Amino acid sequence: MAEPDPSAAAGAVEDGGRPTAAARWSRGAAFVVAGLFLLLAGLQIYSVFAGPNVDAERTAILATPFDPAVARWVLSDPADPAAPPRAVAYLDARRNRILVGGRGLPEVGKDERYVLWALDRADGGLRPRNLASFAGGGPILDVFVRDAPAPSDLKGLAVSVEKDANATAPGRLVAQGGP
Repeated sequence: MAEPDPSAAAGAVEDGGRPTAAARWSRGAAFVVAGLFLLLAGLQIYSVFAGPNVDAERTAILATPFDPAVARWVLSDPADPAAPPRAVAYLDARRNRILVGGRGLPEVGKDERYVLWALDRADGGLRPRNLASFAGGGPILDVFVRDAPAPSDLKGLAVSVEKDANATAPGRLVAQGGP
């Protein structure tokens, strides 16, 4: 006597040998689950290899203020240099970057931004260069400048309040300082 087909007994095969709709659906669901599993496994592998690089850079940035080899410049009110500091700039010559924390900067209007200016030693600081614009209010640091000029090339740094983040000359200076 011939063995009965188990899939037919369970109702998985219609007349003519084609799978039933339920069997087709369960096969499709299995492929979807397998695809999702492979996608999640790939994301996990990516995060394992990509995570340490991101964390290492973030740690290096946050450690910059505590590095004794990094120059620290206090930026004060240009109208009253004896007043409490408005910002602190950390100039990391080894990594060509400048980080600024401006907890003492005055508030800006909703359509204004701060702009960080480089005062070059070569021209006596007469032609300031726009390095970056920032909103301020960061918990530790407000702006991070990559490929920054070396501290030895600068006479100082300045922060102004601008309506245009791409301003070519400083408007209202709110902080300034140097070595």
